Formats: sequence, structure tokens, C-alpha cells
Amino acid sequence: MDGRSDGQTDLTFKAEPMFGAGDRWVAHWTMTLRTRADPGSTTELDGLLVLRFDDAGRCTEHLEWFHRHTLPAVR
Repeated sequence: MDGRSDGQTDLTFKAEPMFGAGDRWVAHWTMTLRTRADPGSTTELDGLLVLRFDDAGRCTEHLEWFHRHTLPAVR
């Protein structure tokens, strides 16, 4: 994967809040994509976000962890 968004195709992304209180929230997200460099394989990402917001609702802290798994093309 080249890390550039113009190299990604068939992108799906979902995020759901898990829990939160006050200015801090935790969300789970998943994403699948293919790349133009290897269009037959599929990459899956599964992650967590920890976010903190100020009084105006702007994100002031963004922590992220994820796992990447690439499924090879079936030949």
C-alpha cells in the first residue's frame, strides 16, 4: 500500500462511538480498501480512537490505534 489516498479504491469506512463522558470519547472504526498497485488484494483496518473536545466542540486531542491485515488476491 502506498499510503496515498489516490492509490486507494473500493474504500469503505464505518465508525461508532463506544462510550464517553464529558470532553473525552472513545470510538471503534473499521475500513476496507483495495489499491491500484495490487487491485486483487483487500486490506482491512480495525481501530480505536480516543478523542478529547474543547467547549466549542473542536477536537483537541486525537489518539489512534489500528491493526492492518491484507488478504492476498485469489489467483
